[in-house]
Amino acid sequence: MIRAIQRQKKLRRRNGSGAFFFIRQKNTFSEIAPETVTRMVYLASYAAYESGRLETAKKRPIKKTDLKSLLHLSRSTTARFWKSVKETYMFEREDGCLYMDHSVFRKGTLGKVKESSFSKVYTHMIRTLYNMVPAAAHRDLGYVFQLLPFISWEYNILCRNPEEKNLEDVVPLSAEELCCELGYDYNHFSRLRERFRRLVVSVDDRLEAVVNFVSNGPLLADMKVFVNPRVIYNGTNPEAVRILGKFSEIRQL
Repeated sequence: MIRAIQRQKKLRRRNGSGAFFFIRQKNTFSEIAPETVTRMVYLASYAAYESGRLETAKKRPIKKTDLKSLLHLSRSTTARFWKSVKETYMFEREDGCLYMDHSVFRKGTLGKVKESSFSKVYTHMIRTLYNMVPAAAHRDLGYVFQLLPFISWEYNILCRNPEEKNLEDVVPLSAEELCCELGYDYNHFSRLRERFRRLVVSVDDRLEAVVNFVSNGPLLADMKVFVNPRVIYNGTNPEAVRILGKFSEIRQL
């Protein structure tokens, strides 16, 4: 844990706390495994501005032979990952350089594309999360990215109408609907909730939850879910969701 936090501080100094990239909002990545989604999003944090080429901080191109060490995976798991994403979300050019699909992942300006059609993801948070969670938890983090189309643009609540700007009209996802979207058995929702609760990230020497559950009663049907805006936020008024970051705090480090 301590080493992961130290790596985050180095990344913050290198990238700046405001560094981010975009993921197309409508993508649920339902055709690939959740753990594959996590690894792919992590790699997208290394995409160069505008070109989408994967490269290190020193601008050295990242090639397929680098994936095993970068992803911290076994050779066989890395091979399965590449087989799942090649020629769909990632591409290898003749020179051996790797590129992210520009229609899904973007770093830099969006041009004429509506910014609201993409989710803003913070680079150092994604890298910190990836390095803090064990490979066995990549599936749980992948579920978060698969829920991108349901994150309210302005309020970060998981909901049915993410484009709605009037808070009173936002329709939150129920626990059963959340499970349905993820293909998860609703009878085991408590287990899913615990898996989400284990996803934590260090923010300014504090541990914060990535996914949060709010309920005013004992019934699961009444439970509401929101995503920590310090990790993902696509709205126009960060101050409006600042308190959610406070509610996400677990403890000081």
